[in-house]
Amino acid sequence: MPDPELITGSAQTDTLTLGRFTLRPAIEVNVGYDTNPRRVPNAFAKGSSLISPAFKLDAESNWDRNALTVNLRGRMFSYQQVDSANRFDGVADATYRYDINDSTWLFLNARASSLSEQSPENLVLAAPDATVNEVWGSARVLKKFGQFFASLGLWEGFTDVAQTPGRSYTTTMGALRGGFEVNDRLTPYVELLMDRRNYEGTYINNIQRSSNGYQPTVGLSYRLNDKVTAEGYAGYLWRDYENALVKTTQWPVFGLIGAWQISPTASLQGRIRTGINETTIGGAFGAKENLVGATWRQLFGARLALFANLDLSRAEYVGVPGEQNRALGEIAAEYAITRYLVGRVSAQRDVLTSTYKFNSYEANIFMAGLKVVR
Repeated sequence: MPDPELITGSAQTDTLTLGRFTLRPAIEVNVGYDTNPRRVPNAFAKGSSLISPAFKLDAESNWDRNALTVNLRGRMFSYQQVDSANRFDGVADATYRYDINDSTWLFLNARASSLSEQSPENLVLAAPDATVNEVWGSARVLKKFGQFFASLGLWEGFTDVAQTPGRSYTTTMGALRGGFEVNDRLTPYVELLMDRRNYEGTYINNIQRSSNGYQPTVGLSYRLNDKVTAEGYAGYLWRDYENALVKTTQWPVFGLIGAWQISPTASLQGRIRTGINETTIGGAFGAKENLVGATWRQLFGARLALFANLDLSRAEYVGVPGEQNRALGEIAAEYAITRYLVGRVSAQRDVLTSTYKFNSYEANIFMAGLKVVR
């Protein structure tokens, strides 16, 4: 998904270099108001003003061969009237590409994140106070044989759900993909993904949630021209749980993402996907999720930029009856006051309806601030 932050054209006129690296840092401070900081039912909601400092750093190597990219994101939410809702969302991601030869590449990736369940990245909610901490590492080899290509990837990750004992688990995953580049526009492929989720302990009533997943997939990437691109896939997922009380979960999975560069100053992206995600819902083994979303960006001259994003999701809990629906929308505007100073205003609405206990809520967040970019 695209980064929801905007940088107007005038703020991109130059870059910062450090040795053989190009750096794109940004620091911002926003103030605003949140009508429901703890994401609780409306009858129990208490609004609060907030201060939200944030930073971003993108670094990219300028080497002749091989490449290293680093992306850092962090944002603090400090609520003045509801300090129990204070939180920090952060992501650190680094990818290294090693060119073995002209037809073989090795990709190494490391990622660490700490995201609250209120963050837009976590669309399957349950406990508003929970924080999901993850550490991932991966290695992938890509080999081309003329127009054919094949890749093998291995991932290892650890997920810890704070404030929710018994929900920490380790994931080991492997994926084998093969495809054929028909031309510079059309590339079909097939993929087999297998994973193992191993929970460190049991949860409610000593229930074991460890499982094995298997997912064959076929996909297609297509580039109509320099302005329109799309990629879609379809497959089937089997998740076999160690607990004999839970049947093997079967679920068709598919996804479609498309991008349209309407003009040099306007772009539109759409996305649809399904999958089975983990959730902190008590007694649940996961959640079958369907999501549809769209992102629009528009530049007006060299100083003004507008942004709009909408994600609609529906999740059906696995292991317990119930479901949830969530709508998360945001609009934002940025204005380049100077080459390096950008003003920003935004409004966000978050609505969740759930059949599980008292999870339904509504929240509106209004923010205004300044951003220093380079």
